[in-house]
Amino acid sequence: MEKFIFAIVKATNRGVSAIRNVTMSEPNWSFGQSMFFAGTVLTTIGYGRVTPLSDAGKAFCILFALIGIPLTLILFSALVERLMIPTKMLLYFLFRKLGHLYKVLHIQILHLFIVIAFVVVFMVVIPAGIYSALEPKWNYLDAFYYCFISLTTIGLGDYIPGDSPEQKLNLGFHFYMKSDGQDEEHASLRGNADGPKYTKQIDDDQPNQQYSRSYQQESGPGIAEQ
Repeated sequence: MEKFIFAIVKATNRGVSAIRNVTMSEPNWSFGQSMFFAGTVLTTIGYGRVTPLSDAGKAFCILFALIGIPLTLILFSALVERLMIPTKMLLYFLFRKLGHLYKVLHIQILHLFIVIAFVVVFMVVIPAGIYSALEPKWNYLDAFYYCFISLTTIGLGDYIPGDSPEQKLNLGFHFYMKSDGQDEEHASLRGNADGPKYTKQIDDDQPNQQYSRSYQQESGPGIAEQ
């Protein structure tokens, strides 16, 4: 029993649901999960929920992090420089409006509180409300906790969005299913003589007249006798 439970826990940590059999319909490494993993690596959050298991995947992750993290830091530095422009404009506005009433230090403290309040509201409070509405098992405190852990790049990994069995973090899954269905339909319409033939039969025993596919393949006399 202990070995069985250990196998279940290990599989759960690798993305295999122990509640519902969802791994048969989509791979563990879907396109959406890969995008999410790449973002957590570049931002150095590192939740640890999804990790590469193959040697090639680990080697590529090392190379990807060595090149991508410095580029991401350069991008963040450029963003900080751009964000400093409206921040300084707000400080100069406060100096013009309140400079004759308060000291410079007091205005700077007020400016700091305004910036902190803006970051907390738009980066934690509002996203936490969105996460609590999107995630079925998260309350507002869980969502607030997740936003704080992510923004501080702590990345404990105990809460991850899209990790519920009812949710599919796979942007390409529906396109794959659609393309597969179209390929099957085109193959049946072409009627390739070299390969197997697909025909549609009507099941008269069913009241709702459901269609079922039967696989018919031409064979020699020897195979037919078998």
